[in-house]
Amino acid sequence: MSILDSRLIAMSKESASKTHPASDPAPVKAPEVPSEAIEQAVKSIKYGVVQLIIQDGRVIQIDKTEKIRLV
Repeated sequence: MSILDSRLIAMSKESASKTHPASDPAPVKAPEVPSEAIEQAVKSIKYGVVQLIIQDGRVIQIDKTEKIRLV
């Protein structure tokens, strides 16, 4: 498991625990994190930005902006 995977899982568990009160006896299932798609987006660019769009505690979109250095 990569560092990115472990951080994303920790973030999703943290957000899941914040959205459900502690008095709720039902087990909370952490949202699925598209770690493979995120990792591929990061590995596919040399310079740029990978941005995650999150709605209701779930990743719904991955934006990738690649910059091309001419020098």
